[in-house]
Amino acid sequence: MNPLAFVLALLPLTLAHAHDHDHDHDHDHDHDSLGTHEHGVATLDIALEGERLDIALNSPAINLIGFEHQPGNDSERATLAQARQQLLAPDRLFALPQQAGCTLTTQRLHSPLFHDHDHDAHAKGHAHNDIEASYSFQCQAPDTLRTLDLDVFFKTFPGTEKIIVQLTGPSGQQGLETIPGRSRLSF
Repeated sequence: MNPLAFVLALLPLTLAHAHDHDHDHDHDHDHDSLGTHEHGVATLDIALEGERLDIALNSPAINLIGFEHQPGNDSERATLAQARQQLLAPDRLFALPQQAGCTLTTQRLHSPLFHDHDHDAHAKGHAHNDIEASYSFQCQAPDTLRTLDLDVFFKTFPGTEKIIVQLTGPSGQQGLETIPGRSRLSF
């Protein structure tokens, strides 16, 4: 089975675990993604099979850019553009060990925020927009890929307080939570 398909099949289990709604605000929720939207919390699914490493990130936009609505001014547009550029450099965000020789083969970023929308439609209600990213790497020495460190990710996106991880690798499957200061994953 394709490692990413396997991880995506497990995603509902991750989301069921992460579906706490501890918002400090009161309004209707528009869930564009797979059913979870907790500010400060992101999900990360990682699968290493053979020489292929797949990583899938799902995060409320507020964790990554500080807001969830379409950018309304130049400052917000610049913040969104900067976050997008940072997400397009996953080798830095996820601190993959150099000796593993992992090369990015495909990547995909998705969010309604990356597209211009009718701003009047967004003015009518608060949208809960997520940002999703998926990456595939080909690793020359996958046996040296023993850890993955999320410290740079937490520093780059300080609005992310916790990442719920589903990790599938040579040692089997594990679910864990990472926080700043406790962000190293072991395969």
